[in-house]
Amino acid sequence: MEDLKKNRNKLLFLSIILTIFLIGGIPAIVFGATKGIVLLLVVGIICTVLGFYVMPICWVVYGERGKYIAVLSCIVKDNILKVDNIKQNLGITDIEVKKIINYLINKRYLTGYLFIDEKELKKIEQKKDILITKKCPYCGANIELTEKVVTCKYCNAKFKVNDN
Repeated sequence: MEDLKKNRNKLLFLSIILTIFLIGGIPAIVFGATKGIVLLLVVGIICTVLGFYVMPICWVVYGERGKYIAVLSCIVKDNILKVDNIKQNLGITDIEVKKIINYLINKRYLTGYLFIDEKELKKIEQKKDILITKKCPYCGANIELTEKVVTCKYCNAKFKVNDN
């Protein structure tokens, strides 16, 4: 979540700079044209164009990133894993929630979750270290022993690692 907040802060900084460019570019054009200072005129035009065209996009993206942080917070901090619950909690559409979750997963801001049928997230459990792989003494299935006492997932037999 911290990476997403850092990127949002960079967007805020860029948005403010571009806003200043727009505000400062117009007087620079006027003074450059009236005083005959070509460099000031050119810089004013460039600042005004950047401010006029790019600044609104930066502000919109900055605002959207707030939703991204809110969705990520719902998932990670509040453990809300269903799209319907997230949309109700934040007051946004399910299409927006799905788009944001896919973005968060693709950009690796959200790791350790699977997005199942675009309806809910499931936390991926970390695999335990496998001590031994052996056959169940009752049904013959291959079992990965990760604990000292294991239950066979095929026949539900319980046995210890030292058992045959």
